[in-house]
Amino acid sequence: MPKAAFGRFRRYKNPGAMLYVPDRVFKDKAFPFKDGEVVKIRIDGERVVQEKAEWWKLLEWSKLPNAFAKLPKDIREKIEKANATQ
Repeated sequence: MPKAAFGRFRRYKNPGAMLYVPDRVFKDKAFPFKDGEVVKIRIDGERVVQEKAEWWKLLEWSKLPNAFAKLPKDIREKIEKANATQ
């Protein structure tokens, strides 16, 4: 079970904010993120949820129809399913 600790939220005028994650939490083997990894952040009620983002979720595929058409079928299906649930 991952260790629990208190962090600190810091708001900046531009470009956003940072959340400090203490050493003993991010060094835990169960910590799901690697240095420099893109993380999806969303609000769920009063919770902030951070989760791994798949590369294809970073692009606006409606503006890239030619590239979308060249993707493998399984990736296109994932994108279509994700867009249908948003």
